Amino acid sequence: MTTPPTGPALPPLAAIAARPAETPAPWRVGQILAATVVATPHTGRAELRIGNLAVTAQTGSLALSPGQALRLEVASLKEQPVLKLLGLLRHDPVREALRTVLPRQQPLPPLLAALSRLTGGTGAPPLGADVARVARDLLAQLPTAAAIRQPEGLRQALRDSGLLLESKLARPGPSGQPGELARDFKANLLRLVQVVREHAASSAPAQRTAHTMSTAAPPPGAAPRPALTPLAPAGLPTDASAPLMRGQPPQAPSTAALQLARVASEALTPSELRRHVEGALARVQLNQLSSLPQERLAPEWLIELPVRRADETDVWGLRIARDGRNDGQQDDPAAEEGDAWTVMLAFDLPGLGPMQSRISLRGDRVSAQFFSPMQGVLPRINERLSGLQARLQQAGLRVAELTCHQGRIAAAAAPAQSRILDERA
Repeated sequence: MTTPPTGPALPPLAAIAARPAETPAPWRVGQILAATVVATPHTGRAELRIGNLAVTAQTGSLALSPGQALRLEVASLKEQPVLKLLGLLRHDPVREALRTVLPRQQPLPPLLAALSRLTGGTGAPPLGADVARVARDLLAQLPTAAAIRQPEGLRQALRDSGLLLESKLARPGPSGQPGELARDFKANLLRLVQVVREHAASSAPAQRTAHTMSTAAPPPGAAPRPALTPLAPAGLPTDASAPLMRGQPPQAPSTAALQLARVASEALTPSELRRHVEGALARVQLNQLSSLPQERLAPEWLIELPVRRADETDVWGLRIARDGRNDGQQDDPAAEEGDAWTVMLAFDLPGLGPMQSRISLRGDRVSAQFFSPMQGVLPRINERLSGLQARLQQAGLRVAELTCHQGRIAAAAAPAQSRILDERA
């Protein structure tokens, strides 16, 4: 992964003479290398890290600083390697943050199912009163299915999804008032993380004692103790845990995956709860980072929206994208109507199973397609399309297309600029 050089223009033939500090460098002439400046102990010398090699480099009058990333080309491999400096690699804090949160993120449904069980029982909560109280507050602040059916309720739910928390805090004035932040999903996850960490730390000695006791042989005739089911079972379908990705349609977890999540939440230890709360927080952070503006890419917002439905919590995946104008397409009447907006949804509702939809709006022209992997669901969707068309027309929109299809929305090729890792060596 490289980016164009930044800062002052580099000398056309700036060279670095390098000697591996440990083993011979397995390089070839013309090979492109990525290096990091570790230290500059003396003028004209720098310690570099190139892959797994520590390299002492003679840099002449070239001024380098620790932490700088360099792009080098192997110019010669005679008595000692000579590396030509091609440019400085620009530090990208967004990609660094993405690499940090990606391995820690976990899907939301297992955590929400666990919190529902934790707060829905009678008697003393198994994981502490403070944890139960904050968990109960988090669930109570989630938008309801009835609320998001209304335009203002949906707007409020999107504002409180966690995607805009830092934007709220950065606004001047009373943006941080308790009433506003109490509804924010990420703010409530941060509160839950804090109390869960405190509870896990205080219960660690008790957990070690319980583990020691559980490893002892059971009394004769005692029934075997059932094994704890992890919150993320190994058999969970891959689409149930896949995070949202730029340019890609969101995937709805299957009904079987949601049932596994509910069953798995029956057994919950403080350490497991902490792991999954932190994983859910990393998931929200991943969506925030993926939604940041990127150079030469159209704006996108990736949101996972938990919605309360009776005693259950559904998670709706949304990808909201703004497409550019149709420049150069004067024959297309839609080109004069401005930018187009596309919203992709993924959800799993009782009686329907996993579904996706794609809604496009340009000016006052709207089209929508619904996708289900189950053939038997399509007639039920098709029956509702005429009512949907009437409501869209009542809202002043011109309906271009309303269709339903078996299968899934086709995945698109991810643009190179959105890659977190570069697989080329």
